Amino acid sequence: SDTTESNSGNQTSLKELESNKTDISGLKKKIESEISEKNNEKTHPDSGKISDISNNTLEKLIKQNLEQEKLNQELVAKTIEADQRSFKTELHLKELEGLKTLAEENYQQIYDSINYSKYIQDSMFPTEEELNKHFKEHFIYYKPKETIGGDFYYLKKVRDTLIVAVADCTGHGVPGALPT
Repeated sequence: SDTTESNSGNQTSLKELESNKTDISGLKKKIESEISEKNNEKTHPDSGKISDISNNTLEKLIKQNLEQEKLNQELVAKTIEADQRSFKTELHLKELEGLKTLAEENYQQIYDSINYSKYIQDSMFPTEEELNKHFKEHFIYYKPKETIGGDFYYLKKVRDTLIVAVADCTGHGVPGALPT
């Protein structure tokens, strides 16, 4: 909306410039008419010089006014260009904010999924109580590099046989945990 207001402001400036141009043209005609009338009224020998000076001054004023008008138009054009760049920057910023939000949501989903996988993996390991039932002395040192890992240990009593396994699957994190 700021850009729209700025563009309408620039259009107003252009209209004002066109109006000033018309005013200048009318002013020039009026001054020329007055000079012509005064030249006709005067009979003084220097009256031609006064007319030349007035015309010369008028031409300088008109030239300065045209130069100023040209500079004003360039300024308006540059302002419009800057407003357009600002608008594009705002669009890019909003797009980046949307992408950031999407990335954060995806990260949270992956993070939650990996943490839940850890919960599942931990529930498959024998408990301290189970280990104490079968071994007087034991210890477990399990420190995966990532949240979940490919190493695991297993304990199962089948009839009179106690099955114990300690395994190391290749890989770390999710790829290492998948085979387990």
